[in-house]
Amino acid sequence: MSEITKNNKEINHPELNELPVALQDILILAKDNGDGLHVVEEKIFDKLLKIGHQTLEAYLALQGNGDRGETLLLDNGKEVKRLDEEHSREYLSIFGRFSISRVVYGTREGQAIQFIPLDVQLQLPVANFSYLLQNWNQELVQECPYNQVAQALKKILKLPQSTNSLERGSRQMGDSVPEYLESIPTPPPEEEGKIFVIQSDHKGIAMRKEEQPGLTESSAAKEEPLRKGEKKMALVGAAYSVDDHIRTPEQMCRILMGKEQPEGEELPSRPKPCHKHVRAILQRDEAGTTQPQTEEGYQWLADEVMTRNSDGLKPTILLCDGQESLWTAGLDFLPPEKFDITEIIDIMHVNSYLWAAIHLFYPINSNDARKEMEMQLLRLLSGNLEQVINSLKWQATYRKLDDSKREKLDKIIAYFLNNKERMHYDDYLAKGYPIASGVIEGACRSVVKDRMERSGMRWTMKGAHAVLSLRSVHSSQLWDGFIPFFVAREQAARFPHRPMEAANDENFSSARLAG
Repeated sequence: MSEITKNNKEINHPELNELPVALQDILILAKDNGDGLHVVEEKIFDKLLKIGHQTLEAYLALQGNGDRGETLLLDNGKEVKRLDEEHSREYLSIFGRFSISRVVYGTREGQAIQFIPLDVQLQLPVANFSYLLQNWNQELVQECPYNQVAQALKKILKLPQSTNSLERGSRQMGDSVPEYLESIPTPPPEEEGKIFVIQSDHKGIAMRKEEQPGLTESSAAKEEPLRKGEKKMALVGAAYSVDDHIRTPEQMCRILMGKEQPEGEELPSRPKPCHKHVRAILQRDEAGTTQPQTEEGYQWLADEVMTRNSDGLKPTILLCDGQESLWTAGLDFLPPEKFDITEIIDIMHVNSYLWAAIHLFYPINSNDARKEMEMQLLRLLSGNLEQVINSLKWQATYRKLDDSKREKLDKIIAYFLNNKERMHYDDYLAKGYPIASGVIEGACRSVVKDRMERSGMRWTMKGAHAVLSLRSVHSSQLWDGFIPFFVAREQAARFPHRPMEAANDENFSSARLAG
């Protein structure tokens, strides 16, 4: 049928003949019933799912059962024979469930199966879930809890999935992330900025009771509210290049104090990071130390420097807060004899220490405190740290701080002195270097906090590490390249050998992957 009657007029629609009969019937019946467009939309989608299932079923029928004869000689020199019984496996696709019956080869029944031709031919995954469904599942898992993903896809695809299967899928896919990150091509030099920056920080993740040391089995089973401190710190790293952003100490001081720049003195636009890659890792060794995640994270940062700034022509900045373990790891994995690194301590972190010192002398939110802070901050940004320290010491004596406040001030001054070689802000500003760790703060929020710290969420080590690995890829805008890599890696590991006589067989050539 290609004519639709509207307002008693027959209008020819040749496109209607192009549709499958099943869809034509839906449209004609919907028109006769006066269905709303939204009703028609839902009926079409349901029918497309059924057509998809029928089409895949037909494709499987075309492939046969993979019978390649009584015996096969694999390319490792091993001869295997066809076993008497066909083996079936479940395959869950976006169009529903399938049972695939295959001829299998081995030495004898009951022993390990050596080769399954149809699995190679169809490039079937290890899990029962199709690669497309795995892709959709895990991309949604990056933003939503497992149960929400299962509910959403069940509603859309009419396809039930368990939260356990989604979590297992995250772990299996997450295992490929380190190898994938090593394989990605170096960004073209013309797409990089003038300065190369690496940053790192820690972010806490609430753990399940069984992951917390010192809890007995019975106490772990109790559903008690999480107590403060029952978190484990993940290492978060970031690597990117950026163009220079030159500012004066006065301009930077006004920014930090929340003041507007004078009329006619507009700051240049802040350059955007280029090829920003982030990585979040949660790992512990048998002794419970963070050494594994430190080694993997900082080795990754070192690799980023070596591949993206191999000639060392770009200034390389290590930008962190005041946590000494971050700087120690930086020195271990980026030693000065191999890397020319400029260490910069985050100005926002230093700023908070300076405010704490000012509030020892002046009330919080007072005009006197703001005036003093602005003066000391400008000195700091102008490279006069010694003047700032001497001024604070003088005021402590002049105002006769009590022992408690004097102890706090001594700690703040010690912090400044310990980090003075990372606080040459006048030089950094003149060269256009970044001095605030906004990128890593954003990564801690977007990669870790937004997904891992939702209300009531508690994690296992393996589960959290898997999701963090995948979120790192997703946040680095690398997901579309990662999925084909994951598929190829799994296929290569699953099918390392194939029949010698199938070397030129088209059924196998498309499935063969370098192991």
